[in-house]
Amino acid sequence: MKARGRMSLRMSISGAIILTVIVTCVLIGGTTLAAWSRSMREDLGRRMTDLIAVIAQDIDPALHASLRVSADMEGPAYKALRDRLLEARKAVPDISYLYSFRMEPGSDKPVFVLDTGTVGDDFSALGDVYEDSTPTLLESFKPPYKVRVEPSFAKDQWGTWLSAFAPILRSDGTLEGILGMDMAASYVGELQNRLLLTLLAVGGAITLVMILFSIFMARAIARPLLELSDDMSNIARLQLDTSVVAKTGIKEVFLMEEALENMKKGLRSFRKYVPADLVTQLVGMKQEAILGTRREELTVFFCDLANFTTFSERLAPEELSRLMSRYFVAVTDALQKEGATIDKFIGDAVMAFWNAPQPLEDHAIRGLRASLAVQKAFSEALVGGFGEGLPELSVRVGLATGEVMVGNMGHEGRLSYTAIGDAVNLASRLESLNKYYGTRILVAGATLKRAGNKMHFRPIDRVAVKGKDEGILIAEIAEKPPAWWASYVEAWKFYREADWARARPGFAALAAQPGLLDGPSRILAARCATFLEKGPPSGWNGTWIMQEK
Repeated sequence: MKARGRMSLRMSISGAIILTVIVTCVLIGGTTLAAWSRSMREDLGRRMTDLIAVIAQDIDPALHASLRVSADMEGPAYKALRDRLLEARKAVPDISYLYSFRMEPGSDKPVFVLDTGTVGDDFSALGDVYEDSTPTLLESFKPPYKVRVEPSFAKDQWGTWLSAFAPILRSDGTLEGILGMDMAASYVGELQNRLLLTLLAVGGAITLVMILFSIFMARAIARPLLELSDDMSNIARLQLDTSVVAKTGIKEVFLMEEALENMKKGLRSFRKYVPADLVTQLVGMKQEAILGTRREELTVFFCDLANFTTFSERLAPEELSRLMSRYFVAVTDALQKEGATIDKFIGDAVMAFWNAPQPLEDHAIRGLRASLAVQKAFSEALVGGFGEGLPELSVRVGLATGEVMVGNMGHEGRLSYTAIGDAVNLASRLESLNKYYGTRILVAGATLKRAGNKMHFRPIDRVAVKGKDEGILIAEIAEKPPAWWASYVEAWKFYREADWARARPGFAALAAQPGLLDGPSRILAARCATFLEKGPPSGWNGTWIMQEK
């Protein structure tokens, strides 16, 4: 069995080396070919830049401006300018076409003025609209006026080309028109084919040599790798006290052995104080864990079960255990799918955060998605009538984003990877405020802003949570906002403008709507009524001061 395993490993290593060589040859060859093609284009582009600039300066802008209608093609100005362009083509045989455009007022498409082509299919008359404008050509009509070269070769029935455009400027520096030049580049394709054949021959020779080399390397690597594989199996079982010394002279195998030892160091440290899912995230650390924190912007999540005390008193311990198991599994799965670090379970509460230990640029939007996913997952977990006869079971979520201190805290012998700071406290307060407003998810405005307002939300209030003087916007999010949110947002606009008389009817109508029972509408309707009767509190700035957590 072990011998068959070694043989399979050798074959895998041989195949991997050969495949790596082939892929490397393809990548190097493709990169070389692309770089060469780019270099050719750049060299030709530099030549064209100098050439077309000289030709453009030789065009009299006044004569060019006098060419307006097709009849002007028979006049001396058209002939004189066209002859100059033909002389330039004759002096530089590589120039295939020289022509000029202008942009008529009110038009977004250039029209031809001069064309040195032969009258026929490849000739454009004065006033013909050019339908195939490129972004480079259109940019040439905009300041700053300068020579522009197409970023890539063009191919058509006449061959391979590179085009450049130069401004024809009046004496006052304004734009009269654009001179265009097409230069033949068919030779580039021929040279490219030769280079491709050379690269294929070299790549084939290298691959043949590497097939022989891979057989030798597979034999040398397989034995120590199998020993390291056994060590990895021990790590998977968190048996971290054994060590394997790979007897090999291959540097990469020694590096792998070193990496495994570093992994075991990290696991030995983190298994002292963190859950297994966090160990998995932190396994890349290469040092023993020590006390210490760092400042980091996190999105912090708190949730708990509404009416937990009431239904916990009504349930038998076994039923309560089943319910809590369903709750924690649903919440944990939803959070982990969004890459959360689950900090701790506190009774029926769960704390989690994003952007540590692994950085996540989209941590705010992940938190928003997870908040909705937790609600959905818990509802699905209760399918089947579990909890009938109890108060409504729901999850309340608070989400906030801000700078906190995150890292290893506690005692040297019993560490906890956690976060502390205002954003943590705010997320906890928002979770509690759901009870006051009758909501299920409350999110700090900073989180919505950090997420780029990519989530449907409605403003709930501007509050200063207990212990704070400064107010913040809090909002409720939804995967798909209900139709009545528009009426709420309109009433909120009047409320924020201190127009209580216009805000109150909107909130009151929603608060009285049968079956809706919208807590924020009820609270804000009552608040508007109080303000209309007694006026707002002294020094009112739109912030509601919360006197309870």
